[in-house]
Amino acid sequence: MSTMKSKHICAFSGALATGCGAPGLYGKNTPARRVTMFTIPTRTRKLLQIGALVLLTLIWAAGYGFTQETWKPLGGIGVIDRFEGDEIVIDDSFYRLEPDAIYYQSHKMLTFALRSSFTVGKWVGFKLDDDGKISALWFSKDGG
Repeated sequence: MSTMKSKHICAFSGALATGCGAPGLYGKNTPARRVTMFTIPTRTRKLLQIGALVLLTLIWAAGYGFTQETWKPLGGIGVIDRFEGDEIVIDDSFYRLEPDAIYYQSHKMLTFALRSSFTVGKWVGFKLDDDGKISALWFSKDGG
């Protein structure tokens, strides 16, 4: 029998050691200390957290405001009263359609619809271009 202790790799330090804890490096049988690159002072950390929260709130508010402003002012929602050629009447208001107007199934504008599916009495949403012509038309399921 050998009187020599078995040697193995220490799980804490990765050094060849006789006991777990690498004796001689950090004291006898103590795990290796956690090494950190730097520490952020508590006050600075709090300021960074508050700044991040304010930044995220501003980004959310700007995104919410953008989505609210994009749909309503650029067009509207209403019922088709008349639809002939490039002319359409929605809620007693007359509009012209762009020659390359796009028709969608919903306001998410993911799936296209046939122009012929837009008939009198259907609820629709629409987007106006700079000339006041309808550039996009979609179905509005809930009527508003």
